[in-house]
Amino acid sequence: MNHQQEGTVPTTTRRRIIRLSTQALAYIGSLGLLNACQKKPFRSIAQQAENLTPPSPGSPPNRPQSGAPKAERAKPLSWEEFVNQIGSLAALQYTDKWHPEEHVGAVSHLLQQLNLENQVLVDALSSYVNSNANFPQIKNVHEAIAFEISVIQFAPGEQIKLHNHPDMTGVIYCINGDINIEGYNLLEETSSDGNLLIQKVADTRLRTGELATLTPLRSNIHALKANSFTVLLDVFTPPYSAGNRLSAYRWYAKHSLPVAHSTDIYEAWET
Repeated sequence: MNHQQEGTVPTTTRRRIIRLSTQALAYIGSLGLLNACQKKPFRSIAQQAENLTPPSPGSPPNRPQSGAPKAERAKPLSWEEFVNQIGSLAALQYTDKWHPEEHVGAVSHLLQQLNLENQVLVDALSSYVNSNANFPQIKNVHEAIAFEISVIQFAPGEQIKLHNHPDMTGVIYCINGDINIEGYNLLEETSSDGNLLIQKVADTRLRTGELATLTPLRSNIHALKANSFTVLLDVFTPPYSAGNRLSAYRWYAKHSLPVAHSTDIYEAWET
């Protein structure tokens, strides 16, 4: 005879519910849904960068824009972890396992995991002084034999004109702002006038949380111009100080129109 009171759950049923609930939580955790609910630390440092220079009268306020999807971060990397992992990746340049495109992809992934609230970046942002008219402030925050990391801060309208990164890879991460980047490949052939020929391969508008990359063969010549106050975090492998790269660094100018019968190839020359 069943003496179970009406409205109560049998003990065996309660145990089964508890067991199922535990299994369900484990399954949800494996999908990363619980981590997706964790608070991300990104906004406050973006707001700090945004507030360094107030918007001009009548201009819309800076705000994070929609763009490339951002990776979920279960546990953001500390600055020390980030630097150590970049160092391990950069060390591959001295081996037969070095592949520039794979490298910039791996560095991009690490940048999306970096805790932007770390003290190194906070100090770099707070030290901003617009000391060079029409040119951004560039501050190295880490330099090693194999790579370097820099923070670049642009006032609205400031630009870096066409230049190269000799035999280097680069990953450009937009901490905050809105900036246009044009990327060009240097072609082997020259124009009938003996000028260089460069081919536009990228015309990108980076906004908060988005990335651009370059390698020795792709987008190695580029130009940047800020549409609003913008903060970039750059990782270059190897650094400019390695080898004779500074002697191979060049500034360029180009014709405003492409060469005949082309839409993306331009005559260019060193300046």
